[in-house]
Amino acid sequence: MGSKAGAAKGAEGAKKSSGTRRGTPHAFSMAGEAAGSESAVLECGSPSASGPERTGVPPQLAASALAAALRVFDRAARELDLHTDDRLKLLNMGRTKLFEALKDPGPRLDVDQADRLGYFLAIYELGGRLVGSGGAWMKAPNSAPLFDGKPPLQRMLGGRMADLIDTLAYLKAVYGGWA
Repeated sequence: MGSKAGAAKGAEGAKKSSGTRRGTPHAFSMAGEAAGSESAVLECGSPSASGPERTGVPPQLAASALAAALRVFDRAARELDLHTDDRLKLLNMGRTKLFEALKDPGPRLDVDQADRLGYFLAIYELGGRLVGSGGAWMKAPNSAPLFDGKPPLQRMLGGRMADLIDTLAYLKAVYGGWA
């Protein structure tokens, strides 16, 4: 009987220690990683979004990482001379929400918006590594079949998440020597 009780305690301990931590390396959903349900909202201090249970990152650090990512997005959008409507389309966000999020030290984004932000920043950085300026690459006509002679930014402004995913996949292939 003693061994059954010990086995039960061991199984219970294993249940408790397994599975509550999902390892995303950043406070907001990174491009290409599973982020949970579409209706989830990433909020600083929320265990399902940025708390230690999900990322191992303290909520204050998660908030500052998301705020910093939004500031980088804003700078890149200014470099690209993007109109507000284009910024809204890239992030799938309303005007008021975008401007509030840019001012907020602990912004709230839903999973789709955080994914779009991550993809855009990854595209911007990788494009910069390839040609020296992410902005110049995005605005220049591209002969790759994916872009059909048009600038990659034009495709990204189509409003679909798939356009961002495809653009990043293309850049990764070029950068990795696969294209």
